[in-house]
Amino acid sequence: MIASCGLYVAVLGKVARDITLLMQAEIQEAAEPGGGSSTMPQKRNPSGCALVLAAATRAPGLVASYLTAMSQEHERGVGGIQAEWPIVSAVVQSTGAAVAALAAVIEGLEVAPARMRANLDATGGTIYAERAVMLLAPALGRDRTQQLVADAIAASRGSDVPFASALRSATQGESGLPPGLFDDLAQPERYLGAAEALRGQLLSEEQDE
Repeated sequence: MIASCGLYVAVLGKVARDITLLMQAEIQEAAEPGGGSSTMPQKRNPSGCALVLAAATRAPGLVASYLTAMSQEHERGVGGIQAEWPIVSAVVQSTGAAVAALAAVIEGLEVAPARMRANLDATGGTIYAERAVMLLAPALGRDRTQQLVADAIAASRGSDVPFASALRSATQGESGLPPGLFDDLAQPERYLGAAEALRGQLLSEEQDE
């Protein structure tokens, strides 16, 4: 149970860490209700995420301490089980606090799709280079594809030329390109992978419960 709690809190910590990063002023893609700053009124502090991350920071050490008591003398010698008791209490408390804090964060979470789109557009489309490689490699081979994509990235950076347009120019004369490649290359909705299927599956399982 103790190890399971440690892993569970680590997952919660990952979510909390992502939200705190998304709350940064230069990102601003999501925000928890948070708490205000005493000196900076415009600032929103990720107070709920801070509680989760504090628990996630403590949990690995508690799990390690608990496992240290695994080696016992015959008929459970003195000291081992007594060391475990406060650790069990601390792990359970940390896990419960992390769950409650993150639940409050998620319930009041604000998401900014327009800001997300602006941040994607700020890359000039080069963020879709990986997708371009995956789409082009079957037709052109990986080496040739990586060279063309690298050329397109170089042409796009430091200029007003979108990556998709630069890649279109770089691949002129190449045969076997996927149809409609440049029409939806820079559409993030087409680059979700299995995320939507996994989200639907998780929500379906929660509703069944």
